[in-house]
Amino acid sequence: MLNITGDGVTFGRACMVPDAVLPACVNQHVCIVRPDLDVADPGYVLAFLTHPDTKPYIESFNSGGSRRAITKGHIQSFELCLPPLPVQRRIAAVLGSLDDLIETNGMLVERLARWVHAVVGTVDGDATLGDLASASKPKQVRPSGRVAHYSLPAFDNGASPEVVDGASIQSGKLALYEPCVLVSRLNPRWERCWMVYPGPNSVASTEFVPLTANSGVTPEEVWAVVSASGFWEQMRLHVRGTTGSRQRVDKAEVLTLTVPDTRTLSDAARTSIRTAVVAIQGLRDEMTELARTRDELLPLLMSGRVRVDERLEVAG
Repeated sequence: MLNITGDGVTFGRACMVPDAVLPACVNQHVCIVRPDLDVADPGYVLAFLTHPDTKPYIESFNSGGSRRAITKGHIQSFELCLPPLPVQRRIAAVLGSLDDLIETNGMLVERLARWVHAVVGTVDGDATLGDLASASKPKQVRPSGRVAHYSLPAFDNGASPEVVDGASIQSGKLALYEPCVLVSRLNPRWERCWMVYPGPNSVASTEFVPLTANSGVTPEEVWAVVSASGFWEQMRLHVRGTTGSRQRVDKAEVLTLTVPDTRTLSDAARTSIRTAVVAIQGLRDEMTELARTRDELLPLLMSGRVRVDERLEVAG
């Protein structure tokens, strides 16, 4: 069974529902899709529904004003290429293997982050964030050419910068040249904290505060303390603004918040923090490449331009 959302917030998202959780209930914004197993493989249908190129196609069916929606009738009218069932299964197996690797990396990221926060939790002594880091003042630029865009949506979509044509960005951005930690001041109920190792032509949303490590402190230590839940609990106490969607924390106040003083840790502990945070970013980069490979493979496999060896067929 597949679930596909049809509301204006999580428009067009789809997932496979494992048999182990059934029976289950869904809300009114979710459509349940049960493929005919004699014709369509569920994994293949899911790959089609979740491919980035499919989203514009799905959105072309939406109806309504401020609350866009896709209906049961819309979903039933979706057209997709259906090769023979054994081929569908082989395609689903290949794409599923890539998804499994992405999921495994994601679990490793979570475990490493928990370990880093556990080490930081052993610190005996606090400091202000301003003791460990400074809020840099990068030049605002109008991007041009191909740029790596560190935006709030990009963070929410896997913490990987979006590579886009700078001409498509309609507002000024912060130019990034050195390792830093991006902390979002906007709506701190969402804990957006990004360890960034910028490449050429990297820019960030002005909603981020770029933090550079002070002398004697590494950027990875800064990420370790500001990505912890205790820091964000303080951020939420300093919001300004009357509406939940546009609340911000003053840039100067961010540096006054209390964090564990990692300078009191042993050299070995501090080195281990840096190694773990670098590994986290490496895993995230690998997840991005795996997702790109998966998304590029799907249309090639569906069109038959790339074929999967028959030995990869899985039982139905």
